[in-house]
Amino acid sequence: MVVVHKALRRELSLLPGVVSAVAPGDRRRSARIERHARLVLTFLREYHDSEDRLLWPVLRSRAALSNLLIDTVEEQHRLIADLSVGCQPEFTSWSHTGDPGQRDRIVEGLSELERVLLTSLDFEESNMLPAIHEHLSVQEWSELNKQAIGNAASGPRARLTLAGVVLEDATPPEGAWFMNVMPSPRRMLWHAIGGRWYVRYSRSIRRDIR
Repeated sequence: MVVVHKALRRELSLLPGVVSAVAPGDRRRSARIERHARLVLTFLREYHDSEDRLLWPVLRSRAALSNLLIDTVEEQHRLIADLSVGCQPEFTSWSHTGDPGQRDRIVEGLSELERVLLTSLDFEESNMLPAIHEHLSVQEWSELNKQAIGNAASGPRARLTLAGVVLEDATPPEGAWFMNVMPSPRRMLWHAIGGRWYVRYSRSIRRDIR
């Protein structure tokens, strides 16, 4: 959870600046940034959906934990999903027009999404991680994460990108854990070309921000 949260914090903090740096009318750039943002936001929604389907019901059944805490997390996830989905129509239109007014509205929406997400991630780490450590076995936790990561993206390029997103700020133990839960074909692809490819990709996305 911590290593994925670290990646989500970074990406959602970068997105408003990445979007706002696109020059008015630059449709090629706006389309590229829209594809990247869609990948990140889909990863966020799929990760939360896996927790909502697979993790919180187990904790409800096992943990001597106030249901209010889990209710709070689920409500935060709903709000995050609404904000994420709400950005999409404007994003899609902007990718074709490069309109600066649309760009600025997207930045406002992403900034609000970042604020809500950071609150939710802090809440989960403070209130839910202790219960996860106590009430789930290592095998159960590993299986949940394999499902979440396995369903996060389709297509080799998207999967390489998301692997890089998670691994970028991971410590060596966190990176080893992530590689262990990554499906074997994806792991081999990452070792073969993924690391170098992701460095070029991330630099191209962030080239206009400081």
